Amino acid sequence: IAKLQPARAGLSLCRRRLMICAIWTFFEVKAAMWFRAQLGILLLLLAAVFAAQMILYLPIEPAMVFTRTYEQELASTAVSNVPSESDLETGRTVIAELKASGNPVLCEDIGYLIAADMAIIFQPYQFVQLAKSGRWNDSTVVDMIDSRMFRLVVIGCDPETEVSPYFTSRMLDAICANYVLGRSTGKYRLYLPAGD
Repeated sequence: IAKLQPARAGLSLCRRRLMICAIWTFFEVKAAMWFRAQLGILLLLLAAVFAAQMILYLPIEPAMVFTRTYEQELASTAVSNVPSESDLETGRTVIAELKASGNPVLCEDIGYLIAADMAIIFQPYQFVQLAKSGRWNDSTVVDMIDSRMFRLVVIGCDPETEVSPYFTSRMLDAICANYVLGRSTGKYRLYLPAGD
């Protein structure tokens, strides 16, 4: 009987280990199944929220597009990338005038400066936005305009009566005081230094 006692003790230990492993496996499987079920429910909820959001934000009719960066409102159906014949003629005229005037020039649309292979002194729109937010002082450019440094100023508005998103009011006043209208083409006005 003494010899059977250690064998039973070993068998009992083995059974306990098997039982612990079985219980552990049972709970591990249950936990994995629970996690999968929770994940499935979460994915279904996310899909439902996404579908509801898509339905709520579907455009019913063309809406105005507001771009805060460029402060423009354009009808989404009115945007066209194809220039008209008059746009092309205006572009050719502005580029020819820029090339004829020589550097430096001040132009609100730097695309024309690039097309005419002219120097870009500064980017009017970006710097004016910085000036409006108090992050840039326009005194240097105003002094350049006052000294009639620019051989040509190309602007898309009447500086005496209109406001431009490309020039500060001080720049527009300096243009009025130191430049005269040379010609207009399309929406652009080309100003020459006064007294030339």
